[in-house]
Amino acid sequence: APSNTNLGENVYTANSISSNSKWVFEKYTGSMESVYFRAGGNNLITGETYVYDAYMYSTTIGENGPIQYSVTDTDNTTTDKATIDHAGKLTAKNPGTVKVRATCVGTTRTASKTVTIEESLEGSYYFGNAKHGNHYMQIDNNSSVSKDGAILELWDFDGGNDQKWTLDYVGDGYYKIISVASGKTVTAPSGLNDSLEQKTYTGSNTQQWRITETTGGMYKLRPKSNTSYYMSSGAGAITADGRNVEMRQNQSDYSDEWILYGKRDYTLMYIGYQPGDPLMPAILNSVEDALNYAGMEGYAFTELSKYELMVYLSSCRIFSCITHGEQSSILTSNGNLSVSDISSLDSKAFDGIEFAYLGACLTGYGRGTAENLVNSIHDKGADTVLGFSVSVYVNETNFWTEKFMQSLATGKTIEEAMEYADDAIYNDSVLGGKGLYTVGEASRYIVGSTSIAPCD
Repeated sequence: APSNTNLGENVYTANSISSNSKWVFEKYTGSMESVYFRAGGNNLITGETYVYDAYMYSTTIGENGPIQYSVTDTDNTTTDKATIDHAGKLTAKNPGTVKVRATCVGTTRTASKTVTIEESLEGSYYFGNAKHGNHYMQIDNNSSVSKDGAILELWDFDGGNDQKWTLDYVGDGYYKIISVASGKTVTAPSGLNDSLEQKTYTGSNTQQWRITETTGGMYKLRPKSNTSYYMSSGAGAITADGRNVEMRQNQSDYSDEWILYGKRDYTLMYIGYQPGDPLMPAILNSVEDALNYAGMEGYAFTELSKYELMVYLSSCRIFSCITHGEQSSILTSNGNLSVSDISSLDSKAFDGIEFAYLGACLTGYGRGTAENLVNSIHDKGADTVLGFSVSVYVNETNFWTEKFMQSLATGKTIEEAMEYADDAIYNDSVLGGKGLYTVGEASRYIVGSTSIAPCD
């Protein structure tokens, strides 16, 4: 009861009856009808299912529902992005925005909500900072990898597990970010400009992240605990190595944007005899089409820096390149990737590579006793690596590589694909009479098994 009869007075409970405790109930002669959705289900990923719960009420006798569900594009046309059943269970199929509608059957009363469907980002990644190129998020170099509360920092790429992070979807558009090295989860600090840490996962909002793609194909990450803050490289004069990863407000210098290098089936780098080689786009497209037809997805480039190449090498099962080479290096778009560069990486940096092909001169020169690129890549964990122990001709290498990769894409073993490419050169009217430097065991150097079929 209110303490007095003033308009706007608070109503409270009392343990005694007063004149203000009496109420008059009057019959309501109007009408009340509506349909409502309960909260949730605003953000989904492809493949996710979500059960929507809508309810109705009405003062009109005989209006008892039920609720009927439907889903359309936002312009009310038929959609291929999602389906929904009679019980409100929606299945997200393709990225985009849809409208979910609940209708009270037998009336015109409806409720609707807009739902965003995004491609799933689940998987393992390297997080490269967009401002500080070639530097990647890792567990603090001065902490134990398993330490609960270790801060996160930027460092040169080394391909170690302390730089690998797994995105695990937790619902409503949010992910937890788990260290491959420690199993602990990236956790936002409570204060602005403070460092991010790894901690045991508790389900806290500080450990759930909304990941949004920018127009430049990079990503911004916000914690559920405060969606106005972003994961960012720290400020200050310190060099990029050792720079903390912090929580900051929206930045305009790309320090809060990240390139996510995810695991894919293949990486192709077809630069050719020199950057800008006009023959490479057609060969690249031909090989990639064959791999895509086999159901594979990956990265394909006619330009790639040596720092990016190391990351993409570590992010694929199959690597193939056409470029200039020598015993200790191959040409990239901005210099050479050398044996020395590879030696600086973690001992298991390439342990995800099933097969690497180096279509370049002398990459296997000296064979098993030499410090060549074939041995260096194999030493970092690649299962099988193929290169050439001699200098090879441009046109012959281009032709052989295309035929070899197309054969691999059909499910052939490495040995079978080499034989197929050899036969193709022998039978070619132009190349068949040449020196054939790519043909035969004497020209090639292979470490690992040739009986595997990496595309099968």
